[in-house]
Amino acid sequence: MKAGVKLNAFKRLYELGQSPWYDNIDRRLIKSGKLKAIIDNGIMGLTSNPTIFQEAVAASDIYKEQIGSLARAGKCAKEIYDEVTISDVREAADLLKKVYSATSGIDGYVSIEVYPEYAHDPAKTIEYARNVYKRIDRKNIMIKVPGTREGYEAVKALIKEGISVNVTLLFSVEHY
Repeated sequence: MKAGVKLNAFKRLYELGQSPWYDNIDRRLIKSGKLKAIIDNGIMGLTSNPTIFQEAVAASDIYKEQIGSLARAGKCAKEIYDEVTISDVREAADLLKKVYSATSGIDGYVSIEVYPEYAHDPAKTIEYARNVYKRIDRKNIMIKVPGTREGYEAVKALIKEGISVNVTLLFSVEHY
């Protein structure tokens, strides 16, 4: 650390070789500037999952207009979920682009999870991941794939295609 420079805990962690990620996404954080402030304070990435999005939608009316518009257009629940998550993840990825560029793609990612029901279906996982990755259209996206045997097949295929992957729910019997 440079003499006379006081670092916050996140930046100190980064100096120690750790990349702190924020396990939350919420449109209120994005629109209010709070997510940018969190990133400016040293958060190096962001992760999301269906529960995080459910809590964000339930906690605020900020999604009401978009959800209502999509419902009136005849979109089903999954299509509405995808539109909401994709727009939030895209905006968060834009906020993390400076981190992504400054670290040459080591950090600065936003992670978005495939549907949990695809955990044991590599073909559906791959198809969904490709679709979401294409629709978000940002390099600093990671697709979160469950760490199942079938998920492993999807991870290999996605990495081969150049899609960054975050393996989630990876447990072992020995761990417990």
